[in-house]
Amino acid sequence: MSDSSSGGQQQGSRFATGNKWVWVLAGVVVLAVVALTLAPRYIDDFGTTVWAYLIWAVLIAGYFLPTIIAGRRKHHNLGAIIAVNLLLGWTLLGWLIALIWSLTAVRNPYAPQPAYPPPPPVQYQVGDIVNGHRFNGQTWQPLP
Repeated sequence: MSDSSSGGQQQGSRFATGNKWVWVLAGVVVLAVVALTLAPRYIDDFGTTVWAYLIWAVLIAGYFLPTIIAGRRKHHNLGAIIAVNLLLGWTLLGWLIALIWSLTAVRNPYAPQPAYPPPPPVQYQVGDIVNGHRFNGQTWQPLP
């Protein structure tokens, strides 16, 4: 069962399956692992080969950590974070910028708007009525 307002994604889903950038990143990681697998290796010990693949997988995941974090958090600037991570991530500064950016606050376009009227300035007194609301000293209450 999926809600039509959620873009075809299940509510409470653990993975962001509807986000195309996450799938693009997954494809890039798979291609990198396949390329590393097919690359000529002159390692004679099977255990050493497994460790080499494991190290490469950890390095690739670490390189794309900002993108993975932004995708899991459904960051509103995911595309730009991916671009910075891909193009400038090889520099430590670019990777740090992408990581910090992926950890910034995520803007929610569906967040509730502030209540009307705005919080009262100092000049309002208890009992004042503005636009159909009465000030009770802390908040505005609608008139019956």
